[in-house]
Amino acid sequence: MAFQYTALSDDFFEIRLLKIVPAENQNDPICVTVEHVPLESEPKYLALSYTWGRPSPHFPVEWDDPKATACITVNGMPFQVRHNLHGALHMLRSKGPRNAAWWIDAICINQDDIQERNRQVSGMRGIYEKCKGTAVWLGPADTTTHAAFHKIKLLAQSWEQRNDRLKVGHVADTDIEEYTELLRTEVGTSLQPWEALRHFFQRFWWERSWVVQEVFLPPTIVFQCGEYVVRWQDILNVGSVIMQHASSFRKVKDFEQATTVGSMVARLDKSFRAAGELMFLSIGRKQNDLAMLLHWFRRTRATDPRDKIYAALGICRNDETIRPDYSLCTNDVYMQAAKHSIETTRSFRILAHCRFPPTLDGLPSWVPDWSDREAVIRTGIPKKGHSTLTSEFEVNIYSASGQSRAEFRFEDYDRQLIVNGTILHELAFVSTGRDYEGPRNLSRLCGDDAEIHERYESDTEKDDAFHDMVRGCKWLREWAAFQSSLKHEFPVVGHGDWTYQAEGPSDQFDKPTYVLTRESLSVAYLRTLFMDILKTPGADHEHRISAEMLEGSWEVESRTLRADWYMRRGRAFAVSESGLFLLVPGEAQVGDSIAFVQGSEVPFILRPWGAGYLFIGECYVHGLMDGLAWELIEKHRWITELRIL
Repeated sequence: MAFQYTALSDDFFEIRLLKIVPAENQNDPICVTVEHVPLESEPKYLALSYTWGRPSPHFPVEWDDPKATACITVNGMPFQVRHNLHGALHMLRSKGPRNAAWWIDAICINQDDIQERNRQVSGMRGIYEKCKGTAVWLGPADTTTHAAFHKIKLLAQSWEQRNDRLKVGHVADTDIEEYTELLRTEVGTSLQPWEALRHFFQRFWWERSWVVQEVFLPPTIVFQCGEYVVRWQDILNVGSVIMQHASSFRKVKDFEQATTVGSMVARLDKSFRAAGELMFLSIGRKQNDLAMLLHWFRRTRATDPRDKIYAALGICRNDETIRPDYSLCTNDVYMQAAKHSIETTRSFRILAHCRFPPTLDGLPSWVPDWSDREAVIRTGIPKKGHSTLTSEFEVNIYSASGQSRAEFRFEDYDRQLIVNGTILHELAFVSTGRDYEGPRNLSRLCGDDAEIHERYESDTEKDDAFHDMVRGCKWLREWAAFQSSLKHEFPVVGHGDWTYQAEGPSDQFDKPTYVLTRESLSVAYLRTLFMDILKTPGADHEHRISAEMLEGSWEVESRTLRADWYMRRGRAFAVSESGLFLLVPGEAQVGDSIAFVQGSEVPFILRPWGAGYLFIGECYVHGLMDGLAWELIEKHRWITELRIL
């Protein structure tokens, strides 16, 4: 007969704690005892953090199967656990602290009791805050583990011994000589330890939804992989080293291993991304903005997609309104979170995280699909309070609806969002080139990748090529050919007797005028591509493009332009039926509507659908991002209700 849970108390918050029974032989079956303990009695216990499935891509895929289990005994009765947890219990029995009490979710929570699961997940913040420490089980060791842990300890020690001038992400030019010696020492004669470190950060634990509170809340944390152990602080130090090299190694001149190190840094930086985001969150980045937390959580993995919401709530300091409820389906949980964000912030910022169409069947178009990990390729249009990993916007970037306040309501069992606004125009042209993958594929603007890489060998030449691509007005040429074939007049464009040409020099676009901003089409086009904001060298974040910058013919470092373009990935250039220039979601189509919505800092792209509209995404409309359109809308009383399905 299998182990049967006894119900936890309803009168006070109670948890189960387990102890592992010592064994004389390493191969003896795992036996544990479980008891109920009131959390308010301040019991002494440790918590275990681990992955339910396989710990890394290098372990058998069968470990991901919930039915692939090993048998232990709980209070003398059989109990099934997943393979990775079984390995952790073996490790704790042989190497862990003797007679320690442990909280391990798969055993200490009755996963089949929805009410208990709801209550325990709601109290998980307190469970981790009151434990004496957390042990992170990364899985059994493999052939790279020894080298990885050795490298971690060397790099962590090296970071600790740096002087304050070299404990920075971007090394100053005056300190490059000293940094060069550090770089040579840390790179060493072999890249094998760095490759082992890459394997370390590829372990799936780093991508789990629950890990943020599991490292953010406990007083102490240690990481264990097989028999190898390292402190969390050491890993934080290694993260600082990696980010420093990624930002600064190119400043080192005549470095004999520059090409090899560049390749290594790029590979390691990609593997390190999830761990890096976790580190920023754990050291106290903004934890009271549910929408921003969910943006970070979107990249994580969760066996249950509802846990993307519930794990974020566990560290959201200002939010206890939503309570875990595993009786709700994923769509309902995501709808509840979106509605809650709109109501509490009195804004529509949560809609920035939508990508059309949602991957979940039946999810309303205005509700972000947090289960779609790929949706993080497109960042939201920057707004006041919007946080990046390194900075936060402190001022309003745009105010498309002026100073108006959001008005909304929900209907059809909260499936429909009704807002106040107006449809200004429809899209008449959407460019064929979409850049979903960032700078590596910028050649889609004027040629393919292979051609560009053959033509340009050095970074400088590639930077120049990028500048030519943007200034080459590829999408503007597409529009010129399109409108010329239609013989259509665009009121927003004043061109006199000038005739559009799809071919010819780019300076042909310097003559006609974009009426709203009284500037040439080429300048309006460039400002549209960059949504009229750039991050200049030395600035903490992006800011609006200044007149001085325009007078200098965009004399901005090419790398800066490339980095800023990367933030626009997943978008396309578009022109409305009146000639408005827009940057729209890549999923936008000709015939989609441009909507200005009361209380929204940016306009929306909506698609007519039945009795309402589908939300396609946010957009940038050149010349109308500072309230000019909204003044006319209010003056002429064009405001009506828009039903978003």
